[in-house]
Amino acid sequence: MPRLYFTKLPSVPMLRFSTLALLAALLVLPAAQAQTVQAGLFYDGNTQTLSIRLKPDAGISGAFSNVVFTLRYPASSPLTLGPPQGSYGVIRDAGPATSGSYRYEIFAATPNVVVNWTAGQEVEIATIAVTGGTTELVEIAPQQFTTAGQGDYYFEINGFDQTNYATPYYAGSATLPVELTALEALHSHAGVVVRWETASETNNAGFSVEYRAAAAEALWQTAGFVEGNGTTAEAQQYAHTVAGLVPGAYRFRLKQVDFDGTEHLSPEVEVQVEMDAPFLLAPVHPNPFHTAARLTFAVRAPVPVTLALYNALGQQVRTLYSGTPEAGQAQTVRLEGADLPSGLYFVRLTGPGILATRQLTLVR
Repeated sequence: MPRLYFTKLPSVPMLRFSTLALLAALLVLPAAQAQTVQAGLFYDGNTQTLSIRLKPDAGISGAFSNVVFTLRYPASSPLTLGPPQGSYGVIRDAGPATSGSYRYEIFAATPNVVVNWTAGQEVEIATIAVTGGTTELVEIAPQQFTTAGQGDYYFEINGFDQTNYATPYYAGSATLPVELTALEALHSHAGVVVRWETASETNNAGFSVEYRAAAAEALWQTAGFVEGNGTTAEAQQYAHTVAGLVPGAYRFRLKQVDFDGTEHLSPEVEVQVEMDAPFLLAPVHPNPFHTAARLTFAVRAPVPVTLALYNALGQQVRTLYSGTPEAGQAQTVRLEGADLPSGLYFVRLTGPGILATRQLTLVR
Protein backbone atom coordinates (compact mmCIF):
# COMPACT_ATOMS: atom_id res chain seq x y z
CA MET A 1 0.00 0.00 0.00
CA PRO A 2 1.50 3.40 -0.95
CA ARG A 3 2.60 5.55 1.96
CA LEU A 4 1.36 9.11 1.84
CA TYR A 5 2.02 12.30 3.76
CA PHE A 6 1.03 15.93 3.78
CA THR A 7 2.85 19.25 3.85
CA LYS A 8 1.86 22.84 4.52
CA LEU A 9 3.10 26.40 4.23
CA PRO A 10 2.14 29.64 5.98
CA SER A 11 -0.14 32.22 4.41
CA VAL A 12 0.96 35.18 2.30
CA PRO A 13 -1.13 38.01 0.74
CA MET A 14 -3.67 37.11 -1.96
CA LEU A 15 -2.66 37.78 -5.58
CA ARG A 16 -5.90 37.54 -7.55
CA PHE A 17 -9.29 35.83 -7.75
CA SER A 18 -10.02 32.65 -9.67
CA THR A 19 -12.59 33.13 -12.45
CA LEU A 20 -14.41 29.89 -11.64
CA ALA A 21 -14.61 30.78 -7.96
CA LEU A 22 -16.03 34.22 -8.69
CA LEU A 23 -18.77 32.73 -10.86
CA ALA A 24 -19.77 30.33 -8.11
CA ALA A 25 -19.82 33.14 -5.54
CA LEU A 26 -22.55 34.95 -7.53
CA LEU A 27 -25.12 32.23 -6.78
CA VAL A 28 -28.00 33.23 -4.47
CA LEU A 29 -28.37 30.24 -2.17
CA PRO A 30 -29.44 29.41 1.42
CA ALA A 31 -27.79 30.83 4.53
CA ALA A 32 -24.16 29.94 5.22
CA GLN A 33 -23.16 27.01 7.39
CA ALA A 34 -20.21 26.92 9.80
CA GLN A 35 -16.76 26.73 8.22
CA THR A 36 -15.80 23.11 8.73
CA VAL A 37 -13.59 21.78 5.91
CA GLN A 38 -9.81 21.13 5.91
CA ALA A 39 -7.53 20.22 3.00
CA GLY A 40 -4.64 17.77 2.66
CA LEU A 41 -2.00 17.14 0.00
CA PHE A 42 -0.71 13.55 -0.03
CA TYR A 43 2.24 11.99 -1.82
CA ASP A 44 2.46 8.57 -3.41
CA GLY A 45 6.17 8.20 -4.11
CA ASN A 46 5.70 4.80 -5.73
CA THR A 47 3.44 6.07 -8.53
CA GLN A 48 4.63 9.72 -8.45
CA THR A 49 1.05 10.89 -7.94
CA LEU A 50 -0.43 13.64 -5.79
CA SER A 51 -3.77 13.18 -4.04
CA ILE A 52 -5.70 16.33 -3.08
CA ARG A 53 -8.27 15.61 -0.36
CA LEU A 54 -10.83 17.41 1.77
CA LYS A 55 -12.00 16.43 5.24
CA PRO A 56 -14.98 17.94 7.12
CA ASP A 57 -14.59 18.46 10.86
CA ALA A 58 -18.31 17.81 11.23
CA GLY A 59 -20.97 16.18 9.06
CA ILE A 60 -21.72 18.23 5.98
CA SER A 61 -24.27 17.92 3.18
CA GLY A 62 -25.44 20.04 0.29
CA ALA A 63 -24.34 21.15 -3.17
CA PHE A 64 -20.55 20.99 -3.54
CA SER A 65 -20.46 24.24 -5.50
CA ASN A 66 -16.83 25.37 -5.72
CA VAL A 67 -13.22 24.55 -4.84
CA VAL A 68 -9.98 26.40 -5.67
CA PHE A 69 -6.43 25.49 -4.66
CA THR A 70 -2.92 26.40 -5.79
CA LEU A 71 0.12 24.12 -5.96
CA ARG A 72 3.71 25.32 -6.12
CA TYR A 73 7.16 23.78 -6.61
CA PRO A 74 10.71 25.16 -7.06
CA ALA A 75 11.09 27.09 -10.30
CA SER A 76 14.52 25.50 -10.79
CA SER A 77 12.97 22.01 -10.97
CA PRO A 78 12.10 20.42 -14.35
CA LEU A 79 9.00 19.01 -12.64
CA THR A 80 5.72 18.94 -14.59
CA LEU A 81 2.20 18.49 -13.22
CA GLY A 82 -0.16 16.44 -15.36
CA PRO A 83 -3.87 17.15 -15.90
CA PRO A 84 -6.00 16.53 -12.80
CA GLN A 85 -8.08 13.35 -12.71
CA GLY A 86 -11.21 12.60 -10.69
CA SER A 87 -14.98 12.73 -10.63
CA TYR A 88 -15.37 16.33 -9.43
CA GLY A 89 -14.22 18.00 -12.64
CA VAL A 90 -11.12 19.75 -11.29
CA ILE A 91 -9.22 21.54 -14.08
CA ARG A 92 -6.04 23.61 -14.32
CA ASP A 93 -7.44 27.13 -14.06
CA ALA A 94 -4.19 29.06 -14.64
CA GLY A 95 -0.44 28.64 -14.83
CA PRO A 96 2.21 27.52 -14.60
CA ALA A 97 3.53 30.97 -13.70
CA THR A 98 6.82 31.79 -12.00
CA SER A 99 7.05 34.17 -9.04
CA GLY A 100 10.29 34.41 -7.08
CA SER A 101 11.76 30.97 -6.41
CA TYR A 102 8.56 29.05 -7.16
CA ARG A 103 6.31 28.06 -10.05
CA TYR A 104 2.57 28.22 -9.34
CA GLU A 105 -0.41 26.40 -10.87
CA ILE A 106 -4.05 27.08 -9.98
CA PHE A 107 -6.69 24.35 -9.99
CA ALA A 108 -10.45 24.84 -9.65
CA ALA A 109 -13.82 23.19 -10.11
CA THR A 110 -17.52 23.98 -9.88
CA PRO A 111 -18.89 20.45 -9.39
CA ASN A 112 -22.45 21.47 -8.32
CA VAL A 113 -23.09 17.93 -7.10
CA VAL A 114 -24.90 16.99 -3.91
CA VAL A 115 -22.62 15.48 -1.26
CA ASN A 116 -23.26 13.95 2.14
CA TRP A 117 -19.97 13.61 4.01
CA THR A 118 -19.54 12.37 7.55
CA ALA A 119 -17.21 13.98 10.08
CA GLY A 120 -13.60 12.96 9.56
CA GLN A 121 -14.25 11.36 6.16
CA GLU A 122 -11.39 11.92 3.69
CA VAL A 123 -12.66 12.84 0.23
CA GLU A 124 -10.29 12.73 -2.72
CA ILE A 125 -11.24 15.51 -5.11
CA ALA A 126 -8.41 15.02 -7.63
CA THR A 127 -5.18 13.19 -8.39
CA ILE A 128 -2.30 14.72 -10.34
CA ALA A 129 0.62 12.84 -11.89
CA VAL A 130 4.12 14.29 -11.44
CA THR A 131 6.93 13.87 -13.98
CA GLY A 132 10.48 15.22 -14.08
CA GLY A 133 10.80 15.45 -10.29
CA THR A 134 9.61 13.98 -7.00
CA THR A 135 6.16 14.49 -5.55
CA GLU A 136 7.69 15.83 -2.31
CA LEU A 137 8.69 19.04 -4.14
CA VAL A 138 5.03 20.05 -4.55
CA GLU A 139 3.22 21.99 -1.83
CA ILE A 140 -0.18 23.57 -1.31
CA ALA A 141 0.63 27.21 -1.99
CA PRO A 142 -0.09 29.88 0.60
CA GLN A 143 -3.36 31.71 0.02
CA GLN A 144 -2.65 32.54 -3.60
CA PHE A 145 -5.61 32.95 -5.98
CA THR A 146 -8.28 31.99 -3.44
CA THR A 147 -11.55 33.91 -3.65
CA ALA A 148 -11.76 34.56 0.08
CA GLY A 149 -8.15 35.70 0.30
CA GLN A 150 -7.80 34.22 3.77
CA GLY A 151 -6.65 30.64 3.43
CA ASP A 152 -4.54 28.33 1.32
CA TYR A 153 -7.52 26.98 -0.59
CA TYR A 154 -11.21 27.86 -0.89
CA PHE A 155 -14.20 25.52 -0.60
CA GLU A 156 -17.96 26.07 -0.87
CA ILE A 157 -21.08 24.09 -0.01
CA ASN A 158 -24.42 25.56 -1.13
CA GLY A 159 -22.51 28.55 -2.48
CA PHE A 160 -21.10 29.52 0.92
CA ASP A 161 -17.54 29.43 2.21
CA GLN A 162 -16.93 26.34 4.36
CA THR A 163 -13.13 26.63 4.57
CA ASN A 164 -11.56 26.07 7.98
CA TYR A 165 -9.11 29.01 8.06
CA ALA A 166 -8.09 28.43 11.69
CA THR A 167 -6.54 25.00 11.02
CA PRO A 168 -6.70 24.56 7.23
CA TYR A 169 -4.62 21.37 7.04
CA TYR A 170 -4.79 17.86 8.36
CA ALA A 171 -2.28 15.00 8.37
CA GLY A 172 -4.70 12.30 7.27
CA SER A 173 -5.04 8.67 8.23
CA ALA A 174 -2.49 7.07 5.89
CA THR A 175 -0.26 4.43 7.46
CA LEU A 176 3.27 5.76 7.94
CA PRO A 177 6.48 3.82 8.57
CA VAL A 178 7.34 6.13 11.48
CA GLU A 179 4.92 7.36 14.13
CA LEU A 180 6.19 10.84 15.00
CA THR A 181 4.92 11.95 18.43
CA ALA A 182 6.88 15.20 19.00
CA LEU A 183 8.87 17.73 16.99
CA GLU A 184 10.33 21.03 18.21
CA ALA A 185 13.07 23.50 17.30
CA LEU A 186 14.72 25.56 20.06
CA HIS A 187 17.32 28.32 19.81
CA SER A 188 20.39 27.86 22.02
CA HIS A 189 23.92 29.29 22.21
CA ALA A 190 25.12 26.39 20.06
CA GLY A 191 22.52 27.03 17.35
CA VAL A 192 19.04 25.68 16.68
CA VAL A 193 18.43 22.33 18.38
CA VAL A 194 15.85 20.20 16.57
CA ARG A 195 14.37 17.47 18.79
CA TRP A 196 11.83 14.81 17.87
CA GLU A 197 10.39 11.58 19.24
CA THR A 198 8.85 8.49 17.65
CA ALA A 199 6.51 5.91 19.17
CA SER A 200 7.41 3.21 16.63
CA GLU A 201 9.44 2.78 13.43
CA THR A 202 9.30 0.41 10.46
CA ASN A 203 12.25 0.10 8.03
CA ASN A 204 13.43 3.57 9.03
CA ALA A 205 16.82 4.45 7.54
CA GLY A 206 16.82 7.89 9.14
CA PHE A 207 15.85 11.55 9.01
CA SER A 208 17.11 14.39 6.88
CA VAL A 209 16.80 17.64 8.87
CA GLU A 210 15.70 20.47 6.56
CA TYR A 211 15.26 24.19 7.14
CA ARG A 212 14.50 27.42 5.31
CA ALA A 213 14.05 31.07 6.15
CA ALA A 214 10.44 31.75 7.10
CA ALA A 215 10.02 34.08 4.11
CA ALA A 216 7.49 32.58 1.70
CA GLU A 217 9.88 32.31 -1.27
CA ALA A 218 12.83 30.73 0.58
CA LEU A 219 13.94 27.28 -0.57
CA TRP A 220 14.53 24.28 1.70
CA GLN A 221 18.11 23.34 2.60
CA THR A 222 19.48 20.17 4.18
CA ALA A 223 21.20 20.64 7.55
CA GLY A 224 22.21 17.02 8.18
CA PHE A 225 21.11 13.40 8.40
CA VAL A 226 20.34 11.41 11.56
CA GLU A 227 20.23 7.60 11.35
CA GLY A 228 17.00 5.90 12.39
CA ASN A 229 16.47 2.69 14.38
CA GLY A 230 15.20 0.46 11.60
CA THR A 231 12.17 -1.41 12.90
CA THR A 232 11.25 -0.98 16.56
CA ALA A 233 8.11 -0.77 18.67
CA GLU A 234 9.91 1.19 21.40
CA ALA A 235 9.87 4.99 21.72
CA GLN A 236 12.96 6.74 20.38
CA GLN A 237 14.37 10.24 20.92
CA TYR A 238 16.50 12.22 18.46
CA ALA A 239 18.24 15.60 18.31
CA HIS A 240 20.28 17.55 15.76
CA THR A 241 21.92 20.97 16.16
CA VAL A 242 22.08 23.42 13.26
CA ALA A 243 24.79 26.03 13.82
CA GLY A 244 25.79 29.16 11.92
CA LEU A 245 22.33 30.56 11.16
CA VAL A 246 22.08 34.32 10.89
CA PRO A 247 19.38 36.11 12.94
CA GLY A 248 15.84 35.70 11.69
CA ALA A 249 12.84 33.35 11.62
CA TYR A 250 13.31 29.81 10.29
CA ARG A 251 11.09 26.82 9.60
CA PHE A 252 12.27 23.24 10.17
CA ARG A 253 10.96 19.86 9.04
CA LEU A 254 12.09 16.24 8.83
CA LYS A 255 12.32 14.15 5.69
CA GLN A 256 12.02 10.56 6.92
CA VAL A 257 13.67 8.02 4.59
CA ASP A 258 12.88 4.29 4.37
CA PHE A 259 15.53 1.69 3.52
CA ASP A 260 13.97 1.43 0.04
CA GLY A 261 14.44 5.17 -0.50
CA THR A 262 10.79 6.18 0.03
CA GLU A 263 10.55 9.61 1.68
CA HIS A 264 7.93 11.22 3.93
CA LEU A 265 7.75 14.84 5.13
CA SER A 266 6.85 15.85 8.67
CA PRO A 267 4.87 18.93 9.71
CA GLU A 268 6.91 22.12 10.08
CA VAL A 269 7.96 24.04 13.20
CA GLU A 270 9.21 27.63 13.39
CA VAL A 271 11.89 29.21 15.56
CA GLN A 272 13.35 32.71 15.92
CA VAL A 273 17.16 32.90 15.90
CA GLU A 274 18.44 35.76 18.05
CA MET A 275 21.94 37.21 18.25
CA ASP A 276 24.09 35.78 21.05
CA ALA A 277 27.40 37.46 20.13
CA PRO A 278 28.02 41.22 19.66
CA PHE A 279 28.48 40.69 15.91
CA LEU A 280 28.30 38.02 13.23
CA LEU A 281 29.94 37.56 9.83
CA ALA A 282 28.54 34.42 8.19
CA PRO A 283 30.53 32.20 5.80
CA VAL A 284 30.58 33.44 2.22
CA HIS A 285 28.22 31.61 -0.13
CA PRO A 286 29.02 30.15 -2.57
CA ASN A 287 32.73 29.67 -1.90
CA PRO A 288 34.60 29.29 -4.21
CA PHE A 289 32.49 31.49 -6.50
CA HIS A 290 32.57 32.24 -10.23
CA THR A 291 30.61 35.43 -10.85
CA ALA A 292 28.95 36.55 -7.61
CA ALA A 293 28.87 35.67 -3.91
CA ARG A 294 26.58 36.53 -1.00
CA LEU A 295 27.87 37.90 2.32
CA THR A 296 25.69 38.19 5.43
CA PHE A 297 26.49 40.02 8.65
CA ALA A 298 24.69 41.39 11.71
CA VAL A 299 25.42 43.46 14.82
CA ARG A 300 23.67 43.29 18.17
CA ALA A 301 23.84 47.07 18.75
CA PRO A 302 23.26 49.82 16.15
CA VAL A 303 26.88 50.92 15.58
CA PRO A 304 28.61 52.07 12.36
CA VAL A 305 30.44 49.27 10.57
CA THR A 306 32.37 48.73 7.35
CA LEU A 307 32.49 45.58 5.27
CA ALA A 308 35.43 45.62 2.85
CA LEU A 309 37.08 43.27 0.35
CA TYR A 310 40.86 42.73 0.37
CA ASN A 311 43.15 40.82 -1.99
CA ALA A 312 45.84 38.33 -0.93
CA LEU A 313 48.37 41.19 -0.54
CA GLY A 314 46.21 42.88 2.06
CA GLN A 315 45.21 45.72 -0.28
CA GLN A 316 41.63 46.97 -0.02
CA VAL A 317 39.85 46.30 -3.30
CA ARG A 318 36.31 47.43 -2.59
CA THR A 319 34.01 48.71 0.16
CA LEU A 320 30.96 46.49 0.23
CA TYR A 321 29.04 48.21 3.00
CA SER A 322 29.48 51.31 5.15
CA GLY A 323 26.79 52.45 7.53
CA THR A 324 24.80 51.67 10.67
CA PRO A 325 22.71 48.51 10.23
CA GLU A 326 19.58 47.79 12.22
CA ALA A 327 20.38 46.02 15.48
CA GLY A 328 19.93 42.26 15.50
CA GLN A 329 18.89 42.08 11.84
CA ALA A 330 20.85 40.17 9.21
CA GLN A 331 22.23 42.28 6.35
CA THR A 332 23.05 40.60 3.05
CA VAL A 333 25.49 42.07 0.52
CA ARG A 334 26.09 40.78 -3.01
CA LEU A 335 29.70 40.71 -4.21
CA GLU A 336 30.06 40.94 -7.99
CA GLY A 337 33.26 39.33 -9.23
CA ALA A 338 33.00 39.95 -12.99
CA ASP A 339 35.71 42.66 -12.94
CA LEU A 340 38.00 40.92 -10.43
CA PRO A 341 40.91 38.59 -11.27
CA SER A 342 40.85 35.02 -10.02
CA GLY A 343 42.49 34.37 -6.69
CA LEU A 344 42.26 34.48 -2.94
CA TYR A 345 40.36 37.31 -1.20
CA PHE A 346 39.29 38.30 2.30
CA VAL A 347 36.22 40.17 3.55
CA ARG A 348 36.59 42.07 6.80
CA LEU A 349 33.88 43.50 9.06
CA THR A 350 35.11 46.34 11.30
CA GLY A 351 33.53 48.75 13.75
CA PRO A 352 33.68 49.76 17.45
CA GLY A 353 34.75 46.54 19.19
CA ILE A 354 34.08 44.60 15.96
CA LEU A 355 36.61 42.69 13.86
CA ALA A 356 35.77 39.61 11.79
CA THR A 357 37.30 38.13 8.65
CA ARG A 358 36.22 35.53 6.11
CA GLN A 359 38.25 34.01 3.30
CA LEU A 360 36.87 33.43 -0.20
CA THR A 361 38.19 32.32 -3.57
CA LEU A 362 37.24 33.59 -7.03
CA VAL A 363 37.71 31.05 -9.85
CA ARG A 364 36.99 31.34 -13.56
